[in-house]
Amino acid sequence: MNDDDPVPREGQSQPSKIAQSLQALVSGPLSSSLSSVSSSSRAIPCNESFHLWNTFDEFKHPMDQISGISESLLESIALSSKFWGANNKPINFLRNVQSIASREAFDWLVNINNEILERFNVSTDEFQKLLEKEVETGRSTIPANNSTQPSERVSLQRSDDGQRFVNPLEKLSVMDFVDKVIACVVPVKPSLIEFSAFKLVKEDKDLEDLTTKLQSVNEFAVHLEHNQCGSSQGLTCLMQISTRTEDFIVDTLKLQTHVGPYLREVFKDPTKKKVMHEADQGVVWLLRDFGICLCNLFDTGQASKVLKLEINSFEHLLHRFCGVIPNKEYHDADWGLRPLPDEMLRYAREKTHDLLYIYDIMRIKLQSVPKESGQSDAPLVEVYKRSYDVCMELYQKELPPENGLQGAGINAEHVDGLSESQDSIVRAEVENTGCRNGMDRKLEPEICVSILEFFARKCSNDMVLKKLIEALPPPSLDGNARLKKTFLLRTIVNEVAAGVVSERILDCLEAIERIDNGQQLEVPDSMKEAYCAVSLECTAKYLVTRELHEKYLDAVNRIWRGRIENLEKSKASKLVSEHMRSCRHQVEAAIEDKEVANGISTNTRTTAILKLKLYLREALDLLGPTVLEREFESESGSGAA
Repeated sequence: MNDDDPVPREGQSQPSKIAQSLQALVSGPLSSSLSSVSSSSRAIPCNESFHLWNTFDEFKHPMDQISGISESLLESIALSSKFWGANNKPINFLRNVQSIASREAFDWLVNINNEILERFNVSTDEFQKLLEKEVETGRSTIPANNSTQPSERVSLQRSDDGQRFVNPLEKLSVMDFVDKVIACVVPVKPSLIEFSAFKLVKEDKDLEDLTTKLQSVNEFAVHLEHNQCGSSQGLTCLMQISTRTEDFIVDTLKLQTHVGPYLREVFKDPTKKKVMHEADQGVVWLLRDFGICLCNLFDTGQASKVLKLEINSFEHLLHRFCGVIPNKEYHDADWGLRPLPDEMLRYAREKTHDLLYIYDIMRIKLQSVPKESGQSDAPLVEVYKRSYDVCMELYQKELPPENGLQGAGINAEHVDGLSESQDSIVRAEVENTGCRNGMDRKLEPEICVSILEFFARKCSNDMVLKKLIEALPPPSLDGNARLKKTFLLRTIVNEVAAGVVSERILDCLEAIERIDNGQQLEVPDSMKEAYCAVSLECTAKYLVTRELHEKYLDAVNRIWRGRIENLEKSKASKLVSEHMRSCRHQVEAAIEDKEVANGISTNTRTTAILKLKLYLREALDLLGPTVLEREFESESGSGAA
C-alpha cells in the first residue's frame, strides 16, 4: 500500500466502499458531463419556443433521442445496487413521464429529490468518518490555520486573572541553564554526513522512537523549515533534530497533529539543552503549530553576536568552525514539496548535523573571553540571558484591520475566501451580465478584467486565482496597464510574504516603471530605494564566505555592471538614484576590501524587505480601490440616496 493513500483499504466497511464509489462517480466523468450538459442546455429553447420548435422533425427527433438516453441513464443510476447498496431500496424511476399528469410527475420528482438528499446526507456522514480515520492514522494533511481568531496554546496555562498565558520559563532562572563546568568540555566533531546515521520520521512509530532517544540524551540540536505558500500565517514543513550520533528529519506536514503530543514534554524539559541558531522565529513556530514551549536554549546566533564575530550567519559558523561550505541553493526552496529530493534532505540535515559541535566550541570561547567593563554578566551568562529572552516570546496572531483588508497583501494576511460584501460584488457582476442573442451567457472583456483585478488584489490564494484565470476568457494585457501593474505588484507581494528577495523583483520593478512612464507618472523615491536595496541584497548575499567570491563577482557583473549600467545608458529609466551609484562604488570595492564587504553584507535582506513593503504600500494606495469596489461604493451611495 502506498504511504500516500488516504485510508487503508483493507477492513473497510460496506458503507465506506459505497461512499467511495459515490465519490468516484461524482468526481469522475459524471461531473464533467453534467457541466457540459448544463452549459449546452442554455442554447435549447424553452416554454412556448420549445413547443414551436418541437413541431419540426429536424428538432423533434434529436430531442426524443436525448430524452430516451437521459431516461435510460437515470433509470440505471436509480436501480443500481452498486451505488445505493444491496440493502437499500432502489429508486423507482417513473416511465413515460410525458403521458402522466403533470401533478403526478411533479410529486414523483419531489419524492426523488428528497430521497437523493437523504442518501446524500448518509454519504456525507461516511465521508466524515473517513476523514476522522485519516486524522487518527496520521494520513491527513492539516491545512494552515488562517482563521482570524487568536490561536489557543494547549501547552500553556493562563494567569490567575485569566488575562494572559504563562510561560513555564517564568518559574525558572537563567542561572538554572548556565553550564557549571566548562573546563572539561571537549568538542565532539560528528562523522561526515555521508557516514552518519539518519532517520526520516514519517510515521507515529518513528516519532515515538525519536522521543525515546531524545529522553536519553542531555542535549540535541533543532532547526525548522517553514513555508509561507498558501497561508500568510505560514506552516512548519520540517523539523530537523540531531543528537551526538544521529540525524532526524520529521515530516511535520504529515505528522502535524502528533508532533506536539510526542515532543512537547522533552522540549519543555529544563534539564535538556536545546541548541538552535537564531531561534527567534523557530520558538514562535513551535508554539504556534505544535503547542511546544522551549526551555533551556543555547542560541548560537546570540553567541556569535556576544563573541562579536564579523558575520553571524549559520553558513559562516559552519564554514569557520567545521570547514563546510554550505549549499545555499535551497535556502528559499518550497519545503512543502513531497517527496523531498535527496539534495534537499541533505541541505536540511546540514542545518543541525554540526550544530552541537559548534555549540561546544562557542561555549569554550565564551568562557575564555573576559567580561567587558561595564558589563554585569560574563559572556556565557549573557548568551543564556539572550536565549532565555528569545524563549519568552509568545505567539500572537496578527489580525486583519477592522476597516477591511485593503493593503493586506503587504502584511501577507491570508484569507481563504472573500468577505460577504466582496463576494456579493463578484457574484453580481457574474450573474447579471447580459446574454448575447438571448442564448449563450458570456462576460464582457471589461468585466473579466475587473474581476481579475479584484481577485489579484484581494485573494492571496494563488490556486484560486489560477482557477479563475482558467475559467474566464483570457484578457489581453496589451492596453490594460492597470491590470498588468496589479499582477506585477502581486508578484512582489508574494515574494515579500515568503521572505524571498530575488532578481525577479528587479524585473517586476523595471516593468512597472515602463508602465508608469507610459502614463507620465514619476518614479517615487520609495521605488528607487526598493530597487537599490533589492540589488544590494541579490549581490551581498554571496559575501557570507570567501568561497562564494566567484558567485559574488558573477552577481556584480550581472546586476551592477549589466542590468543597472544598461539602465543608466538608456537614459529612459529613473530607477538609478545617487544613493544607488554610491552603493555601486561600495559593491565594487568589496571585491578586494574585506572591511567594506563586511559593512555592506549586514542586514541587507531585512532592509530590502522593509523598503519593498514601504513601496508596495505607496503603490497600492496610488492605485486606489479596484473597479469593482468603486462600482459597489457607487451603487451603495445611490441606493442610500
